[in-house]
Amino acid sequence: MDEVKCLAAHNDKRALHQQTSPLIWSDTLAQHAKAWADHLAEKGIVEHDPNLNDEGENIYWSISSTAKAQSCADAVEKW
Repeated sequence: MDEVKCLAAHNDKRALHQQTSPLIWSDTLAQHAKAWADHLAEKGIVEHDPNLNDEGENIYWSISSTAKAQSCADAVEKW
């Protein structure tokens, strides 16, 4: 995943809202999100992590008949 493009996609949307500060990248949060995404993929389910401890979470699931993988920016556009 391209962290710079992903963060820019989020911050572009956040900039549309007054008094919403931009996000900064966190390797720790990215590791937590990856672990939860791997868990969901293994179980074949979509649900929010019950142990977020004040971390935000956006879940995006895509099923496509094309081989093109969805990017983080694609997910942000679909929220």
